[in-house]
Amino acid sequence: MADPQLDALVKAGLQSILVYPSDAEYSERQNSYWAANAALGPKAIVLPRTPEDVSRAVKALAEVDGKAVVRSGGHMQWAGANDIHDGVTIDLGRMTNVTYDSQTKLASVQPGARWGDVYDALEPYGVCAAGGRDADVGVGGFLTGGGNSYYSGRMGMGCDSVANFEVVLANGDIVNANATENPDLWKALKGGSGNFGIVTRFDLKTVPATPLWGGMRASPRSAGDDIAQTLVDFTNDNEKNPETAYIINYTYNPSVVPDVVIASVVVDTLGKEDAPIIENIKNVPTLFQDVKTRTISDITKAYVLPSGLRYVIAYLQCGPG
Repeated sequence: MADPQLDALVKAGLQSILVYPSDAEYSERQNSYWAANAALGPKAIVLPRTPEDVSRAVKALAEVDGKAVVRSGGHMQWAGANDIHDGVTIDLGRMTNVTYDSQTKLASVQPGARWGDVYDALEPYGVCAAGGRDADVGVGGFLTGGGNSYYSGRMGMGCDSVANFEVVLANGDIVNANATENPDLWKALKGGSGNFGIVTRFDLKTVPATPLWGGMRASPRSAGDDIAQTLVDFTNDNEKNPETAYIINYTYNPSVVPDVVIASVVVDTLGKEDAPIIENIKNVPTLFQDVKTRTISDITKAYVLPSGLRYVIAYLQCGPG
């Protein structure tokens, strides 16, 4: 039986970037979701390589009834965030280009890139963007959803660093949205989670990529009250130290420790290891710690959360954490 959505995509000449459940590339993309419950098995996946591919797909799907969703990195932990069952997934995972303009000091990043790859691409230029704290997080969902970064105290949310969006609108038009061109759309895309169009390029403000100091400290549950107090103290003084981030979460990983532990991450984005704001944090007892000076790429790769699991996440954070 003919399917109107699939017929429309083929009619639009997109068969070369259309994959079906019987294709190996379909299985590869479905298996690449971070959370085990996120992949829903769409009837087809569109894998655009260019903004024009995205535009043609949007135009084709708009002509017929049916549901469609957009995926960049696929790093959400709930079903329905970036995949669909009875519909088509537009998967931006093949759009991964990262470039840097030394004149404008802007990094241009496509939505399917992962933050670890972005940091690696920008490192030779000595710059960094306010991106994800986990190297495996995708660019598109992070920036359109707001984006909490180690740099947020200095630069705001990740979306605040977007100088320009290249975006495909619902009618298939490809436009730019910035402070002077489509400024309302520029504002709406900063936290709109993709509901105002499909972003195909982010032009990001950058900062010098100075080494960071920090890392993870794992403490026993008995230290919970002390750690809670450090978070209160950090919160009260954080506006004086916007370069510092502090994140706390209770975690259970029996392959590492046979009990619930309190994992905290403290990071100074200017590389200071003796800032007064973190002295109380350093005094809390630990079971083990991994705190040192390193690059943003190194620290985000060190704390990649494993994929293929079912996740329930809740954590406390302050300031740019």
